[in-house]
Amino acid sequence: MSSTKKSVTMQFHSKGRDELHTLIHWIQNTFCNIKGLIHKVKELGIEVSASSEYVTKTSEEFIKSCDNISQAMNEIEQGINQQAKDAEEIRKLSEQSGNSVKDINRVIKVIEEDIKQASQTVKKVENVMVLQKDAVDNTISSYENVNQNVEKLIVNLNGISINVDNIEHARVNTVSGRLIAFKSKGDPR
Repeated sequence: MSSTKKSVTMQFHSKGRDELHTLIHWIQNTFCNIKGLIHKVKELGIEVSASSEYVTKTSEEFIKSCDNISQAMNEIEQGINQQAKDAEEIRKLSEQSGNSVKDINRVIKVIEEDIKQASQTVKKVENVMVLQKDAVDNTISSYENVNQNVEKLIVNLNGISINVDNIEHARVNTVSGRLIAFKSKGDPR
């Protein structure tokens, strides 16, 4: 991204027609506004990317915790099943505990699946952010091309303005010269 952080500012000084000055001022303001919007989009993309990384890490830690709980519950179930062989009362409690453990394991599996889906969604968001970053980079590149063309246009407009001024000056000199010549020919002195 650092290679795309080129300065895109234009300053033009025009001495000439009010319309050209107004056009140049409008173009400069428009480009400043576009530049600001592009930078805001880039900043938002960075923030979303950082948030998605945090969600992914948190999801992975939760899945590990669920696996540890599931493993501990299985160990408890095995221990209860072993002790239930000694007495009928313990067997009944063991069955109830075993069923509860199975229910808890089913809930944990559902939660794990939900977390995996959330993690996949976050990865998709990250992919979209990469595509958006590429689109912003392409927009900046296009903006720079347009900026160069506008700079050329303004140089050409300034040249045209100077040529118009030169033509006007030449016309005034020609008319003045003809008036002087006409006065000198028409003067009876």
